[in-house]
Amino acid sequence: MLEKTILSNLILNEEYSRKVYPYLKEDYFDDNAFRKIFSTCSEYVEQYKEPPSKEALKLAIEKRTDLSEDVYKEVNNIINELTVD
Repeated sequence: MLEKTILSNLILNEEYSRKVYPYLKEDYFDDNAFRKIFSTCSEYVEQYKEPPSKEALKLAIEKRTDLSEDVYKEVNNIINELTVD
């Protein structure tokens, strides 16, 4: 739950992302799917200097070659569920 909240805000809340992103590490995420989402988000931020949209994140996930079919489905389900209250 906490991991989903962090990722939701990283992607959907630019102010939060700019303040928190520099302090986060992939190791802070216990679940493999959340780790993959964060690492993909991190690569996007390094390249474009802004957080990805959900659609951009999905496209970046599709390009990854290190995901099994189960992890890929789980990652997409998590991305679809990301919201900011």
